[in-house]
Amino acid sequence: MRFPVPIPHVALGAWVVFAPLVAQAPAGYQKPPKEVLEVLNAPLAPDFLVSADGRYALVGERNRYPKVADLAAPMLKLAGIRIHPKTNTLHGAGYLKNLAVRTLEGPQQHPVALPPNLKISNLRWNPAGTQIALGLISDTGMELWLLDPVTAKAKPIPGIQLNPLLGGAMQWLPDGETLLVKLVPAQRGAAPVAPDVPPGPKVLDTTGSRAASSTYEARDLMKTPHDADLFEYYTRSQL
Repeated sequence: MRFPVPIPHVALGAWVVFAPLVAQAPAGYQKPPKEVLEVLNAPLAPDFLVSADGRYALVGERNRYPKVADLAAPMLKLAGIRIHPKTNTLHGAGYLKNLAVRTLEGPQQHPVALPPNLKISNLRWNPAGTQIALGLISDTGMELWLLDPVTAKAKPIPGIQLNPLLGGAMQWLPDGETLLVKLVPAQRGAAPVAPDVPPGPKVLDTTGSRAASSTYEARDLMKTPHDADLFEYYTRSQL
């Protein structure tokens, strides 16, 4: 005996798919919860730089986190050096954001008034402990300032742009009054421009010699004559 088999009804037509709505993340940079921020922004121990005579100390507050603008600034990777081409300084170098002079014989501490846009990078006491040379990074380069520990007042030395690449930018001589500085050469002209046409073919030597390779990012060997020209341009100094 046969029983009829029911045939399901199939509706012909277009399928409409409703995708779930995804909440779009708010624009801009986000901050972690308050509890995390309190840990990240906990005060650091101050930096101390004591004078040779033991009378004064420079007290600095180190900048813990670089600004997004600093990280996004142009960078040249040449022979293991990260160069900020606009300021002729090290890209991403640490700096102090506040500075004070403290007398070690008592609790007096006097803040040093500096323009807010300058980053405190280099500090050098003279042998007598009567002056401090400061290297302050502006938007255009590293300036030279002199600080009097007695008054805690600093003044710029006009017309000087320091070059901190390949070593320190300044050094006091034994007399305590003369300062030897490395300057960006005067009238050095514009930075070299990459040629539109390579000067020659790229040649790789595959003679079979084996050598250990490195994954250390900071090496960044110079690969072209233009890299060598840029390295010489930014690292050349005038004493």
